[in-house]
Amino acid sequence: METEDRMGGDGKPKDKEYLGTGLSESLQHAIDEFVRGEKEQVSHMDCLWGELYGSINACQWGGRITEEQADYLRKEYLFGGEEEADD
Repeated sequence: METEDRMGGDGKPKDKEYLGTGLSESLQHAIDEFVRGEKEQVSHMDCLWGELYGSINACQWGGRITEEQADYLRKEYLFGGEEEADD
């Protein structure tokens, strides 16, 4: 594959999966628990959703992940690919 096919106009890869790597242990744990809960169809998905959302926010505002990473993770896990509304 040619480099220009993999890269966006901003010079970053079009495939944004790299934004979900190198996360803190606590955030990775929240993601793993959320994914496990979805697979097992647990009744407390609302709690897991809130835990993951809070963990993403805490990491973003604590400077452990970038805003771009936080937006990617919210879209990937919490909003099912839907765009997050800007209010």
